Amino acid sequence: MNKVTLCSRVVKCDIIYAVKRIATLLFLVILASAVAAEVDLNVSYPAISRGRTLTVKLITDEKISEVKGEFLSKPLYLYDVNDGYRAYIPIPLTASPGYYPLSISYQDADGNDQEITKQIKIKPGVFRLASFSVPVTKTKLMKRPKVMDDWVHIEKVLVKENPHQLWEGTFIYPLKNYYITLPFGARETVNGQKRGQHRGVDFGSELKEKTDIFAVNSGEVVLARWLDVFGGTVVIDHGQGVHSLYYHLSKVFVEPEQIVEKGAIIGKMGTTGASNGIHLHLGLSVHNVRVEPLQWLKGQI
Repeated sequence: MNKVTLCSRVVKCDIIYAVKRIATLLFLVILASAVAAEVDLNVSYPAISRGRTLTVKLITDEKISEVKGEFLSKPLYLYDVNDGYRAYIPIPLTASPGYYPLSISYQDADGNDQEITKQIKIKPGVFRLASFSVPVTKTKLMKRPKVMDDWVHIEKVLVKENPHQLWEGTFIYPLKNYYITLPFGARETVNGQKRGQHRGVDFGSELKEKTDIFAVNSGEVVLARWLDVFGGTVVIDHGQGVHSLYYHLSKVFVEPEQIVEKGAIIGKMGTTGASNGIHLHLGLSVHNVRVEPLQWLKGQI
């Protein structure tokens, strides 16, 4: 074999090797780019019971825009977080069990419209029956006109949403040495008449009116006043549509616009308003829908 033939073969091999090398590098670049641009939709529970909170997170390394979502025919409140977007979705106690589509749409970095859809199963949930009596002197306070008059003051602050997250970490219980007297979602019968489902958790304590009530997390006090039905009432805005509500307090130690830290003493347990005994009614509202507080207190969000 002459030198010219050998040389040409070597050159040809070098060219083929170089082409393969470039092709491999190009493939890796494209693959890395595709991985970097991946957008994923995570949900905390693919099947969730009525009255609980569903956490949805759109995770992306890519710059996206026009992010919108919908579930149960209502728009989602999606907030920008470190690695994407997050939404807390309250599942109403009145929701019908079944499968429902959760969809999120957005524009990718190239301006293309994209959409991700997942099916979420809503389960009926298990709620106990609760029958109890309230003194006649207080049943007058439970009439619908009175309740609605009070609720106007509360709902006025619940519909206002601070886009910033004011809470930190897991929510804490609002009192020490507690026991639960009435769980969330209990089907109530009061003085022999059905009244629907309980929208919070009632806590009791052996210390009765000496019991300190704590803020379940940091936030801004948006309501602190005495109401006919709910008695001594405090509402704390924790940001991004999350509020905690405290009813029937005997004493209120905070005032509107006050910033409180997690664990701050905000009042004393009582039996003011339409109450049949000394206790704390704790409510948790997500986008003006009452949800199971214990899910948040146990860090199960």
